[in-house]
Amino acid sequence: AEVGDAFLALWGIFPTAVWHGGAKLFGDGFDRDRLEPVTKWLVKDFKRQLPSVPRAFRRLRRFTSDYSDAYRHIDVYLTSTLGGPTHRLGYLAPDIPGEVQIARARRQVPTTWVQNAGGGPGLSLPLGRDADALPLGIHFAADSGAEATLLSLAFEREEALPWVTLAAAAGTATT
Repeated sequence: AEVGDAFLALWGIFPTAVWHGGAKLFGDGFDRDRLEPVTKWLVKDFKRQLPSVPRAFRRLRRFTSDYSDAYRHIDVYLTSTLGGPTHRLGYLAPDIPGEVQIARARRQVPTTWVQNAGGGPGLSLPLGRDADALPLGIHFAADSGAEATLLSLAFEREEALPWVTLAAAAGTATT
């Protein structure tokens, strides 16, 4: 939780830069009032947490070491892609309040952000469909520099059950 909070605190750096420097970055037509609610929330949250930003950087720097330590005795960490059932379109819609979208995202992807924070690769692949024909996925994670391991797993997975076979089984095959 501490690492997740630090990651979230720092996630607001770029939106805050866009908020304050958008006109220089994107031209005179930039209108920060048209930014999505989640972007505005991240700016507000970053400003609120500004005093804790150095501590958040230190925590994430320590986490990269912790992350690698976790892989001393394993090659790959396997989880579901999502933290619960797949939600229908709109669950993370860009027009919902920012704090709602962040809370939902934290519940929906409780493990996949770890690779962003730890600096290691992650890979999500389709696994099948649930009873409502919504997609289910599996997520592989590995130590920093182990991208080849994850790509090898993806190729093996594709050979065993091609993506087109999954799509066809769900009635969504395209040409």
